[in-house]
Amino acid sequence: MSDSTSSATRTLTITLPESEADQANQLAHEEEIALDEFFRRAVRAYKLQAIRGELDAFRKTFPPTNYTEQDVEALVHEMRREERESQVA
Repeated sequence: MSDSTSSATRTLTITLPESEADQANQLAHEEEIALDEFFRRAVRAYKLQAIRGELDAFRKTFPPTNYTEQDVEALVHEMRREERESQVA
């Protein structure tokens, strides 16, 4: 489900300090996108940042591990191999 393909839209009027409005216009111009697309992307980025913050907080509830990136990769390969072998049996 993508917000950008939704046919229902709603017009919003926002008030920004002039300097922020100028910055938004400049950034949209640099990205070669319309101002409404700029704000859609800003909302998506804000939501993503909130989700990442929740994930970081959730990660902190787990005890630290001494696994290296190589350890994790090896474990993933091992689990996938075991899964394939169990499907064959």
